[in-house]
Amino acid sequence: FFHGRVAAGEEAILQGAIFDMDGTILDSMPVWDTAAADYLATIGIQAEPGLHDRIKHLSMADAARYFQEVYHASLSVQELVDGMNRHIEHQYLHLLPLKEGAADFLRRLKERGIRLCLATATDRYMAQAALERGGVWGLFDVTLTCSEVGQGKHAPAIFEEALRRLGTARESTWVFEDSLYAVKTAKAAGFPVAVVEDRCSKKDWPELRALSDQYLVRYSDFRWEDTL
Repeated sequence: FFHGRVAAGEEAILQGAIFDMDGTILDSMPVWDTAAADYLATIGIQAEPGLHDRIKHLSMADAARYFQEVYHASLSVQELVDGMNRHIEHQYLHLLPLKEGAADFLRRLKERGIRLCLATATDRYMAQAALERGGVWGLFDVTLTCSEVGQGKHAPAIFEEALRRLGTARESTWVFEDSLYAVKTAKAAGFPVAVVEDRCSKKDWPELRALSDQYLVRYSDFRWEDTL
């Protein structure tokens, strides 16, 4: 297949792939930029500027706990999670498109016998609805959410569980991500990483490019074979 830049002189043949969803497969990040503040407004809470940047690395449950601690929201964690989900689920169930080239790329991986895992911070029912609508949900051998694993992507738990379930070698299991914090987590855990560029992470593009083993402005940029 191809060789990845994991370490000098080290070869990594693609056996498995762990995909983030939002901003990587699904063109959904603009929704999340304002979702938390918009939801809090519906329960009478004015969010401070920059709320999205403060909670974007958290799971939904952790974000709910943040609302309790910082804004003294009186609802339970589950009530807050349910409220946020209701606020944005219409977009996932009916509107949000896949990123250009994502479906074809996933199908090419599947055709090559590469095992696929979805690892997302979005709740399962919304992820499944969006990706079924896009025709790619059934391509994944494993699907995981941060809530199910119990930690967001500031910790490697979801990547480690994905690796365990895929049964592939770490150095041959590529993580596809768009967010800087998740890329840092995956890299620190020893995974080769392909960064999928997303306009919502523009300020991080230079650092993401530097950290990546492959940097994809579009999926067609993926290098299937090393240049000899």
